[in-house]
Amino acid sequence: MRASYTHAEENLPTFPLKLPLYFDYWMLAFIVPFPWRSKVTQCEKLHDSGKSSSSTPSFQLTYEQAIGPFLGGFIHTHTVIARDGGSQIDDSIEFDVTSEPVVNNITWYVLNYLLRGRCENLNLSYGGSIVT
Repeated sequence: MRASYTHAEENLPTFPLKLPLYFDYWMLAFIVPFPWRSKVTQCEKLHDSGKSSSSTPSFQLTYEQAIGPFLGGFIHTHTVIARDGGSQIDDSIEFDVTSEPVVNNITWYVLNYLLRGRCENLNLSYGGSIVT
């Protein structure tokens, strides 16, 4: 999923983060609360590390589920790329609920619905549009 946002240039901190970082919170699935722990495994400016061939600055943040319902894993990556005076945000998720294809397929549709709704809310608040 991609979203595009326009914003003013901001000064970003240059100090490196000590990874991994952990965030604990509660989530709801069909009104049933469950604990979730995210483990941030990557947070870096890509063109400084040689991972981006363009001179346009881009940043990447990746976190994975450390505690949560996805038994086979959950990895969520945000890539932010400066574009036309704004930013393009590429959002990718890799997950495996139970290694059972039907459950994973249903989960994909639920995640897609939830994330598109969140993206539409952000676009209404900050401007931008869903690209794909």
